[in-house]
Amino acid sequence: MAALRNDHAISIDDDNAVRARDPLETWPDFGDLDRRQAEALRAREQRRAGARTDGSASVALAGQSVLIVEDDDGIRECLTDVLEDEGFETLTARNGQEALDLLRKLGTNPAVILLDLMMPVMNGWEFRQHFDGDASIVHAPVIVMSALAPDAGLPSAAWLQKPLAVERLLSTIARVAHA
Repeated sequence: MAALRNDHAISIDDDNAVRARDPLETWPDFGDLDRRQAEALRAREQRRAGARTDGSASVALAGQSVLIVEDDDGIRECLTDVLEDEGFETLTARNGQEALDLLRKLGTNPAVILLDLMMPVMNGWEFRQHFDGDASIVHAPVIVMSALAPDAGLPSAAWLQKPLAVERLLSTIARVAHA
């Protein structure tokens, strides 16, 4: 059997018949993916493997909203899936400016804001300056998510190092939301 290319899910056998290949044969090598894709895949796999808290924190916070401010579509979608599976309502923004616009429009605050730092349009540091200085926005605790080392000059309720571990994410949200 001669395979077309490693990134295709089909192969051609000796009779020139097209056949679907085993999905595991097409699983990407993490070395070939960029960091953001790897983070998204890792989060999904942790979720599929059943990485969860004991549920008590999530049940207590079920129905509360979390604002996810993340420019990477895959990571934002993974976070949304994980949090909605735990009973949270989610709001999403692709950058700090979208987050500010959403918070102004809402008039109520989410239980927690998950904030990436490295984003186009308005990054996380700029978001915090505008967020802290705008009296028209109802404030919420901010959890920073970054591959960068914690920045003591950036106010936050918590700092989560990327790649994110699902269990730690959920326990941090529960701790910060109850504070």
